[in-house]
Amino acid sequence: MSSRRKHEGKQTVSAQPAQAPRSGWTETVFTAGWRPYAWICGIGLLLYARVLSFGYTSLDDIHLIVSNRALLGDWHNVGRAFASDVFWKSPGAYYRPLLTLSLMADRLWGGIDPRAYHLGNIVLHLACAALVLRLLRALGTGPLAALLLALAFTVHPALTQAVAWIPGRNDMLMAAGALLAVLALLRFIAAGGWRWYWAHLGCVALGLLAKETFLLFPVLMLAYLLAVRRERWRAPSTLALVAAWLALILLYLVLRHRVVGAGAGLGHYLSADGGAVAIGMLSYLGKAMLPLGLSVLPVPADVRIGYGLAALALLVVVWCWRGAADRRTLRFGLAWFVALLLPAAFFNTGHVSFLEHRLYLPLAGLAVALGQIRVPGPRWRGMAAAAAMLVVAAFGGMAFAHCGVFRDTASFWQSAVESS
Repeated sequence: MSSRRKHEGKQTVSAQPAQAPRSGWTETVFTAGWRPYAWICGIGLLLYARVLSFGYTSLDDIHLIVSNRALLGDWHNVGRAFASDVFWKSPGAYYRPLLTLSLMADRLWGGIDPRAYHLGNIVLHLACAALVLRLLRALGTGPLAALLLALAFTVHPALTQAVAWIPGRNDMLMAAGALLAVLALLRFIAAGGWRWYWAHLGCVALGLLAKETFLLFPVLMLAYLLAVRRERWRAPSTLALVAAWLALILLYLVLRHRVVGAGAGLGHYLSADGGAVAIGMLSYLGKAMLPLGLSVLPVPADVRIGYGLAALALLVVVWCWRGAADRRTLRFGLAWFVALLLPAAFFNTGHVSFLEHRLYLPLAGLAVALGQIRVPGPRWRGMAAAAAMLVVAAFGGMAFAHCGVFRDTASFWQSAVESS
């Protein structure tokens, strides 16, 4: 990047935004210094502390942990985690070594006690919520708005499955890699230097090793560079990033091919019923904006199309919002949200289901979009903040109630029968 572009980047992007003018008690209580992170951790722990008493659900967690406890408990198998699928099979179906390594870490200190794995999920969720806050501030969202959006992410009812169901951590690991990758990319754009370049690529590698859906994320980051930041295609920094992304993707595909085969999992995407995919998109849209009718194992028959259509109308309003601080960033956030929902709407197992933990990373993109909305006038801003607080409280109550269905095998499958 030229020195002029570096200077412009420093003007508009900063991982440590300058302090906003003092705004009275809201800054003192909520937004100054470490306080927003304390609010995220405090409210998140208040909501999810009881998960530490939960057991296994018998949906994948028994197979991942208990059946493979000997393999997880031996650090000599670290290398084997990159040569086997997540169920320690080769050939297998799911190449997700980062999930395997995280389970190994929990197994070594907690054995097969489910509390160890639930604690890992809670800590990872709070870290991701803090990264959402950090990203929103780096993209120019105001302190209070960023905190409220991060709190809504923390307590969002549709994300309960990602936290309270142990295998749901897979999407949290992918989200952590994605959020860190974007933050490092912003620092690289602003300041240049190889340190942030390599940090960014390391985070991209983590995202790829977490879940195959991350293959779409470099495309989104390229769109951010070209459409939002208006970087030139032939700029040395852009070319260096694209070349590195392609190299990492190629390396990942080679590793994955050796474990699960070139076409493993792709047949479901190619043969998926278009009507089911459309229902899946409406399901996820509805639960992202209006998280009602939650289910531990939702199928097309469970989807209430009205919620999805209402959410789609809200997204159109957001897309056309004229009071955005940066309309390009707003639309990038919406593109992030929709693009990463699309593969989740395809069924990649033997049956059609729209598991709610797949909303985890897309919802971070929706937060980016909403963070760009500006409400004119102090009176309207106060009313919007009060409404957002009510939404956070309502979401928290709904998540607390829904959380109990993951308590144990009987609770989980009884809920599955009743709601699906």
